Amino acid sequence: MLHVENISTGLRLFYSLTLHQMLSRIHQGLFRLRLVLRKVNMAEVSEGIVATSSNNKTSQDGVEVVVDKRSLGSDGQVDSSQVTAEAEPAAKKLKTELNTREENLQRIVKRKVAMMLAYSGVGYKGMQKNPGEKTIEDDLASALVKCQAIPPEHGEFFGKMAFQRCARTDKGVSAAGQVVSLKMILLDNIVEKINEYLPPCIRVMGIKRTTASFNSKHNCDYRTYMYMVPTFAFEPIEQITTESYRITVDKLKEVNDLLAQFVGTHNFHNFTSGKAFKDPSANRFIREFTCDQPFIQDGMQFVIVRVKGQSFMLHQIRKMVGLVIAIAKGFAPHTIIERAFNVDKLDIPKAPGLGLVLESVHYEAYSKRWGNDGMHEPLTWDECQDKVEAFKREEIYPTIIRTEKKQRSMMQWLTTLTLHTYDVIGPYNPIREAARDMENSRREAKERLSASNNDSEQNDQTNPQDSTSSHLTKKTYGGSEVTSTTTQELKSKQDSGLEGTSTSENKSSSEVVLQGTEDVNCSQDTPGSPGVDISSTSQEITSQTKTN
Repeated sequence: MLHVENISTGLRLFYSLTLHQMLSRIHQGLFRLRLVLRKVNMAEVSEGIVATSSNNKTSQDGVEVVVDKRSLGSDGQVDSSQVTAEAEPAAKKLKTELNTREENLQRIVKRKVAMMLAYSGVGYKGMQKNPGEKTIEDDLASALVKCQAIPPEHGEFFGKMAFQRCARTDKGVSAAGQVVSLKMILLDNIVEKINEYLPPCIRVMGIKRTTASFNSKHNCDYRTYMYMVPTFAFEPIEQITTESYRITVDKLKEVNDLLAQFVGTHNFHNFTSGKAFKDPSANRFIREFTCDQPFIQDGMQFVIVRVKGQSFMLHQIRKMVGLVIAIAKGFAPHTIIERAFNVDKLDIPKAPGLGLVLESVHYEAYSKRWGNDGMHEPLTWDECQDKVEAFKREEIYPTIIRTEKKQRSMMQWLTTLTLHTYDVIGPYNPIREAARDMENSRREAKERLSASNNDSEQNDQTNPQDSTSSHLTKKTYGGSEVTSTTTQELKSKQDSGLEGTSTSENKSSSEVVLQGTEDVNCSQDTPGSPGVDISSTSQEITSQTKTN
């Protein structure tokens, strides 16, 4: 009777369990059984190695001797006539067996993990490994090899460790929450050991065990990017763009209204390259797109533009931000955003990559399915948020601000907005042709200038002059070379009789010579101004010289 009651109780308990609970318990039982079998296997191998090292072996003159039981006499002594000497020493054979066992152990303990990274992309050619270029993945692979988390051959061939990045960041783009998946050896204090071999601009924030089929790219539901924009980028075209500009409440509302037009599912073929309107992959879904309140850092005002979407194409975020800036400044109408979702291919500017940061990636479906099964953790990274925010304040934000002040990439990019038509790209675009000609002329002027500098340096080395006579001082105005002769050189020429007295009295104390006048139509991208007309500059310098 008791046996029947136990059976009925077990059946009721069995049917009360949900399918999910049954699968979870079966999975846990199989995992524990695998651990037990692994321990038994390791114990058997260890016993076999010990038995092999002491199984009827003696040593004679440093040569391993294998003793057969049949070679023992009646008194138990070894009969030397029946002893077989092997060619290999016993120690070498035992070492080989141990090394093979260590390799097997390394192969066993490799686990699929999700690794969260934060890095400043300034100075790197992007995230993805590229032969001959400095990338984030190269430094990461080198650190993993040095701390013995992966074999050396896995550092060269990422496919052997099933490496996959969640998002590929471009040149100069940073990340505060990049996630990669790979197979590696889980050592003690593995995060600290990896960070010891990484530069300060790259940090591993955390590592979590995942399922064997986890893929950081395919299992990602959403990605959140932030773009750090100086507010002078939104200054109206009627005003002179300066770093002292402070964005107004109305302008901030206008920017948010423009960003809201991108929310939803649209065809973004105009915001990338190499995508046709009929390509299904050009349709992307954006969940959020907002602009935060401004803040001042190092005397310059910034805003954070934050976008969250399923996935983004090449240059998509930079082109969306670039178009919003062009509209806010007055270069393009507000209706161009809706027009960009249609079939026509439009001329849209691309904002610099300096301020773009991959802020976080989201694994909501994976965390809901596997995050509470008892063996894996949800990939929310809440425990790493303090370290991530500290890395932003110490590495990402200061690097972006310092680089912007030094290189003035946003200020120079604003001068190129007038070169875009914001209309259908035709077979011939006169503005683009003019911009291309100006760029070629500027490049040729720089090459001639560098060649002339090299020639002058060689002449100075072959014909050294006296320190008392001043040499020529060279300055550059928009690609043209200006040479001025000092008063000391004129006096030295007068004393030596190279020039007549009457002629030297009528000459000015400084003589300005302009070279490269064939490039006077080149424009110099001077910060704060659309360009400098070299022809007008040369005329002003000549007139001032004559007046003096």
